[in-house]
Amino acid sequence: MTGVQLVSSFEAMNSNLAPVKIDAQRRVIPDGDKRRVAYWRVTLGRRITRGSKIRRFFKSYADAKKFLADSLASKVEQASEAFAIAPELRVEAKQCQERLALAGLNVGRMLTLTEAVTFFLRHALPQGGTRTFSEASEAFLASRRAMHCKERYLVNLRSQLTKAENAFGKKRVNLLTQGALESWLAEQEFAPKTKNNYIITLRALLNYCVEQKWTAENVAGNIAKAKLNGTDIGVFTVAESARLLAAAQQHDGGSGLAAVAIQLFAGLRRSEVCVLDWSEVRPNVIEVTAGKAKTRSRRVVEIQANLAEWLAPLRRRSGRVFAGTEDAYNQLLHNILTRANQSGVEQEPKAEAIEWKHNGLRHTCASMHLAYFENEAATALQMGHSVEVLHSFYKGLVTKEAAEPFWHLRPVAQNAGGIAFADWPHGRPARRSPRIPTGVRRSWRTRAI
Repeated sequence: MTGVQLVSSFEAMNSNLAPVKIDAQRRVIPDGDKRRVAYWRVTLGRRITRGSKIRRFFKSYADAKKFLADSLASKVEQASEAFAIAPELRVEAKQCQERLALAGLNVGRMLTLTEAVTFFLRHALPQGGTRTFSEASEAFLASRRAMHCKERYLVNLRSQLTKAENAFGKKRVNLLTQGALESWLAEQEFAPKTKNNYIITLRALLNYCVEQKWTAENVAGNIAKAKLNGTDIGVFTVAESARLLAAAQQHDGGSGLAAVAIQLFAGLRRSEVCVLDWSEVRPNVIEVTAGKAKTRSRRVVEIQANLAEWLAPLRRRSGRVFAGTEDAYNQLLHNILTRANQSGVEQEPKAEAIEWKHNGLRHTCASMHLAYFENEAATALQMGHSVEVLHSFYKGLVTKEAAEPFWHLRPVAQNAGGIAFADWPHGRPARRSPRIPTGVRRSWRTRAI
């Protein structure tokens, strides 16, 4: 059909088409029927739209007639312009439409050239411009610093992004694919928890890129996380706790003793104790400020009687409780464990080697506190998490009888037998606040470790 023929065809349609009368129940009113006209309906079939049928309803005949005339006039104009297109472009458009028709079978609807072009421009030439993975990572880190995120988070973020940059540094973020990210994660052979941490970081980075309009979508959003097996919480026994305290007291002049004792008897997290200042360690409580707490919520932690005695000779008015970094503190714990196990070998009879437990000092405090004081709300407040977490991880790990001597581990003077710790008094001690009863110390026995 030529352009003139196509235009003539549309004009013929215009002369034959007319709005249809419709009643209030949306039924067609035949010619000669006296029913009241509620609407005028206009239908543009596939021959006109070259796609889906279009149907509109109007309150007045004039509005319906105008819509019909405008629609056909638009089609006539498009038909005339179509024949101004170069033949090779018409051939290419036809081929592209055929390919889209096949693709449309997979999605269950017709796809258009307009959709294809829009999708390409949105993804290949994002509105905010293009950025490489390295450039996006730097901007993302800067945004997190501006949000005053914790230094520990920023260090971990930098470490993870640097590792990913080795693979994707020069690649534009709008050209990243889910498959490429999944393949890279699989090649790293991460532990399940580590893999999930990287997925969280990649999602956060690409969400930021979407916000900046550097990419159209977050291709990490649908990456499946690894399934984690239930983790058993490990706690130290009273004897193991005593040996670790003794080793901390002897190692490097006791420089890490205060931090270890606070973790063991007050349950602070490593990240919290490594930024704790002596000005926040009051006579009876430790204040964990919102800026230093993992949960960004301030809490006040009670100092039990035995912890008060451990801290008494170490207290200062101000300054960091532990002067080093968190990495240095991790190394300190490793050295203390090594020293405790060496001392155990030298004893008669030899003591079994202590196996380090992940977050063992904090977990021991939580388990001993819950078992001994029997107050879920108080323990949850002390630890800075919910009662539900206590039930899931700590309840029932330690009996009341086993927890009893833990809260009476106290430092005493050195003697020929080494570092000694005060044992618990005969009978059941009071399960309440950390006050040292008058005269109780004289009734306690001591044993050498």
